[in-house]
Amino acid sequence: MKKCLLLVKVSLHNIKYFKCLRGEFFMSAFNLEVTLEKAVHNFLSEDPEGMAKKVAVDYSKEKNMMTFQYLNRDIAVSYPSAIFMNSEDLTIVEKILILHYLTDSTGQPLTNELISFKELPGGDIYNGPFFNRSIRPFLALFGNNVDLFRKAAEQLGGYSQDLGDVSYTFKVLPKVPVTVVLWEGDDEFPAAANILFDKAAADYLATEDYAILSSLLVVRLKALISAD
Repeated sequence: MKKCLLLVKVSLHNIKYFKCLRGEFFMSAFNLEVTLEKAVHNFLSEDPEGMAKKVAVDYSKEKNMMTFQYLNRDIAVSYPSAIFMNSEDLTIVEKILILHYLTDSTGQPLTNELISFKELPGGDIYNGPFFNRSIRPFLALFGNNVDLFRKAAEQLGGYSQDLGDVSYTFKVLPKVPVTVVLWEGDDEFPAAANILFDKAAADYLATEDYAILSSLLVVRLKALISAD
């Protein structure tokens, strides 16, 4: 944990964090199992066919299985056992986020209109931590190398957009598109970036989940360039 002048315990969607005065969140692992148990409980309380229809995933009644893609990889979740199949490298945080998506979504249509993180409900409160955990690391990786971002984005299944110097939309989950925009730095101006969401984003995940999800997206992009 980085040194801080003061640590304050806060709760985001029942996951405990410590907030530093500099605005960074550090996840506390001891509460993750409890949060996962609650997410599984909520998952089991839902009708699987209705749930699958709302979030645009496939559900096989014969196999008792939901199948979909998460960050360009195939995911299968059994119902009612809530077992993630062939997903040994999924972290507990990712499993929690996926279960939140499956159970908390309203099924509202996407608008194809983009909004920033601070335009999400309560987003202005968490905008500093969001910047520090998502945009700042992204800029450190790609701020002066749009070609490297382009390469990693295409490996992750992103599709190009006409925003900034280069931008890609990633289908993180079937109804959770996330658009990353990069303005490359030069001798006169530093690099800048933004991460944007569909205007209906709040109908699929809580704002704090988007903060974590965005960080996970950057981590996945970093893993792709590190593997080359």
